[in-house]
Amino acid sequence: MKRRILVIMLVIGILAFNVITVNADDFYDVDDFDTDYIFDSCVKDKTCMVVCNYATSTPQVTIYYDFVDKEWRVSWYSAGRGGKMYDSKTGKHNHVFSDSGDAIYIPKKHTNNNFTCPNYAYQDESFTNSHNEICFDNNGKWCKEDKSNFATDFKDSIDKKYDFNDELKTYFDLWYNNDVKSSLSCNSIYSEENNEIAKNLLDRFKGDMANTFVFNGAPAEQLPSFIINSSSWNYIASTIGDDVVEVANGCHSQTEQAYANGEISAEVYNDRINKIKKIIEVTETEIAIQLDPNKNEASTDYWNQEIECEDIFEFDKEGSVGWMLQTIFDYIKVIGPVIVVLLSAIDFIKAVVGTDEKAMKEAQSKLIIRLVAALALFLIPTLIQLLLNFINVTLSDGCYLK
Repeated sequence: MKRRILVIMLVIGILAFNVITVNADDFYDVDDFDTDYIFDSCVKDKTCMVVCNYATSTPQVTIYYDFVDKEWRVSWYSAGRGGKMYDSKTGKHNHVFSDSGDAIYIPKKHTNNNFTCPNYAYQDESFTNSHNEICFDNNGKWCKEDKSNFATDFKDSIDKKYDFNDELKTYFDLWYNNDVKSSLSCNSIYSEENNEIAKNLLDRFKGDMANTFVFNGAPAEQLPSFIINSSSWNYIASTIGDDVVEVANGCHSQTEQAYANGEISAEVYNDRINKIKKIIEVTETEIAIQLDPNKNEASTDYWNQEIECEDIFEFDKEGSVGWMLQTIFDYIKVIGPVIVVLLSAIDFIKAVVGTDEKAMKEAQSKLIIRLVAALALFLIPTLIQLLLNFINVTLSDGCYLK
């Protein structure tokens, strides 16, 4: 009988330990994904995370974020081109995703710092059966209607199977409800020195999240901006803020009761009430900052420092700096050759009329110089790109003079 009781207690202890323990694998279980289609070892190495996954019976598309290289990766399995295939594209956000002119299409609002998982993914199913293009959308229409053409057919959507927002909430609930939430008490309210209980908890969660994934010397207090700006982060910040305020209000009532019963002095009462009010004020301010959709985490997020060319120039937007530069350059490309012809014609006419052999040679020399200068005008975009490539600066598609 004693042995049976001991066994039962041991089983209960093991189960309890498993319930209250949060480890790296609790954020997402790599076994949830079909490893026949996902070959990136970085997931198990915890140097990258799965951001979104789309799967049906055969096609599968996965979006990753690489913590080490600070890059995005889209990988997909396809059965096109006469056999099974696994394709992948890796780089900075604006090198991987585009709303036009690229092999991976996504609506503009899914930016590097505010990335959300679109509802649907598509593989090109055109008559060429190439499967080399991917499209994402939210309404089930954009890829089919706006991005399909004669040689590209985004016909059948692939359902979203995994979204980092859902898993982040799950991880937070495990992390928070096991022991963190219980640490919120009147004692912690009264002993808090800088009144920043909510901020400290959020920073602690950031650190735990970073340590969950990264073991390569990355800063523990940082998370990528798309996580900090996500709906799941708003849920996290709201939960912590609401609980801190609720506990503080409870402490306020407790302090009022203790003072009324003569259990604490007026000095202690005043100190506690002032402390509680300050903590509530600081907490509400901090949560308002966290929930602000325009908060700029990118300025301090050196995992994601990336200013996209389009943010500055916007070559396709009429009236922008880039559009005006391109317009001026287009006029110069037309006016330059015209000026070469006119000036050279005048020089040759003068030389012929004056039967001046020396003037004729000078006109010929000037013509050569002008032709070289005119040709150089057309080579300016290429020369700029070569110079930037030499100093390891890469421009995204469409972000340069043409």
